[in-house]
Amino acid sequence: MSHYSFSDEAVKDLNFICDEYIAQNNPNAANKLFDAIRQKCKLVSGFPNMGKSYEELSPNLRGFSDVKLSHFSTVGLYNQ
Repeated sequence: MSHYSFSDEAVKDLNFICDEYIAQNNPNAANKLFDAIRQKCKLVSGFPNMGKSYEELSPNLRGFSDVKLSHFSTVGLYNQ
């Protein structure tokens, strides 16, 4: 079974972005963004070799971009 987890720093950042920043003006958008991030993490955990390699930055570092989040454009980086 696939598994993913967030570092303490990532949780802090997500809480700030979703709760302290976006939710102030649009709680629904904050929830959608958080759910979209979780769904992408589930996908990546099932297919750890997807995305572009960023070996030049760090061993086993891969990334992806996603423009399906309304006007948000996200880039995710993850270690295998």
